Amino acid sequence: MAPRRPSRRSDMNKRWILLPLLLVVLLVALRWSQTRVEPFRVSGFLEADEIRVGSRVGGRVAKVHVDEGSTVTQGMVLIELEPYDMLERRAQLAANVRALEARLAELRAGPRKQEIEAGRARLDAAQASRSLAELDEARTRSLVADSIRAKETLERSTAVLEAARADERAARETLGLLEEGTRKESLTAAEAELEAARAAERALERAIDELVVKAPGAAVVEACELEPGDLVAANAPIVSLRDASELRVRAYVPQDRLTFTVGAPATVTVDAFPGRHFRAHVDFVAPAAEFTPSNVQTPEERSQVVVRVRVTLEEGQELLRPGVAADVWFE
Repeated sequence: MAPRRPSRRSDMNKRWILLPLLLVVLLVALRWSQTRVEPFRVSGFLEADEIRVGSRVGGRVAKVHVDEGSTVTQGMVLIELEPYDMLERRAQLAANVRALEARLAELRAGPRKQEIEAGRARLDAAQASRSLAELDEARTRSLVADSIRAKETLERSTAVLEAARADERAARETLGLLEEGTRKESLTAAEAELEAARAAERALERAIDELVVKAPGAAVVEACELEPGDLVAANAPIVSLRDASELRVRAYVPQDRLTFTVGAPATVTVDAFPGRHFRAHVDFVAPAAEFTPSNVQTPEERSQVVVRVRVTLEEGQELLRPGVAADVWFE
């Protein structure tokens, strides 16, 4: 007996049952496509911080340690300049500081016992000389009165007596200063002189440090066109570095599409890596709007008023380069 075939009416019934389900799926898909919001995109350029380093003293180049494109780390030596007479001046200033330190230490210690004893001995000698001069002057005056000696002799004796008395006063004052010790004014002046010498020494040390130009952080050498023997000016940039740790995109968003704030996620794409999206986030939104710059375009119709935003990449620093055109996608 042959098997029974399904009837055509049964097939038609199944189709009528599936047709409403298909219509429902189509309606849901259409509704979803109408309500789905496409990611918003603006264009900009990749940027990085440029660091231009140099020396505050300038001079003649002695050594060049890097080339364009070199990767440097923090503290790495880039350029060395010739010191000329700075090392000799440093030795001279150091010797002057040591001499002033010894002088100040002597003043703080005060007069030694031997110095005070010597001052007393000088005073005793001056007093003895004054006593002899007084006796001689008295005898001469008596002889002049008796017309035994001339008046000129008395004048000489008087002058010797006055000189002896002056020596005695000077010896007494010197002894008094020794016994009193170092005066506060002398200590203050010596301390100020020593501090000035130390300040000059520190300033020269900083100038010598400026002879070695170092990298302030991890970076890539963008420009370095120096050779040993070249002269560089003081306070002038001599090496251009690019911060290798951070890349950003500066873009302009129409004011009616500014629906995000600082910290919002974003992605960045470049032509060199089609299909790849690099993670990023918004780290700056300008507080005021401005007119659209003439050199920036968006895929949509450009608005007359835009807001400047900055997006920082969270990956891809080792692949991407500043100056490359990039698209920023916002959720």
